[in-house]
Amino acid sequence: MPSTVSGLLLFVALMLPGFAYLVVKERAGTERRTSPFRETAAVVAASVASELVASLASAVLWIRFIDVKRLISSPGAYWRAEPLILALWGVGLLALATIIAAAAAWPWLRKHMPGSYPHSSTVSAWWMIFEEFDPTSVKHVGCELDDGSYIEGRLVSFNNNAEDAENRDLVLKEPIKLRPAGKMRETIPYGAHVVCVSARRIVTMFVTYSDPDNCDPPTFPGTEVAEEAAVADIEAHPSNPLASGPSVLP
Repeated sequence: MPSTVSGLLLFVALMLPGFAYLVVKERAGTERRTSPFRETAAVVAASVASELVASLASAVLWIRFIDVKRLISSPGAYWRAEPLILALWGVGLLALATIIAAAAAWPWLRKHMPGSYPHSSTVSAWWMIFEEFDPTSVKHVGCELDDGSYIEGRLVSFNNNAEDAENRDLVLKEPIKLRPAGKMRETIPYGAHVVCVSARRIVTMFVTYSDPDNCDPPTFPGTEVAEEAAVADIEAHPSNPLASGPSVLP
């Protein structure tokens, strides 16, 4: 580890490409909880690899202005003699390496490379359903909850945690339909723009993929829209959440 402030700053700067790689990978892929050692190793490996590629790719340009032998034999004296050239060279290489590292984690580029990204062993079932099977389609999601009720809507976002944990949320937007728990089998429109459903409450999930140009909500089996009389009967029931207006689902 560096023992001086300048050495520490240089070390942090050299790790910038690896940090960019990690940030892009987390934002564009799944969120994984890894050990500090593994995360540090990934940052160091990405930094070294991208800086090596950047140095080789731009060698034709910078070798005309940089005296490599002098830089290796007496870097201190060379720096004092040519600070501007060396500073521009270092910043340029670091910027190029950062761009290369970030591009290496970009989903569009990774999809055109051999192998699957992210690997199926590192993603959750939600990620496979919403991102891998048909990534460009509009997703209509129906969720059967643990109390027997049912809710459906159009997918807005989902938690990208790589673990199939209970502490996740699913956000759906209108048209939202609800079927309260009980004997009724039909769904009724619910007057809300968005709804957040906890994974802890979901028992079964149904997903339908639609063309973005024709994304009318599908009719899931057994969830036909209720008749006006049935709607009026449900809204008048004291235990029905629709009787008192919009509310937050537990």
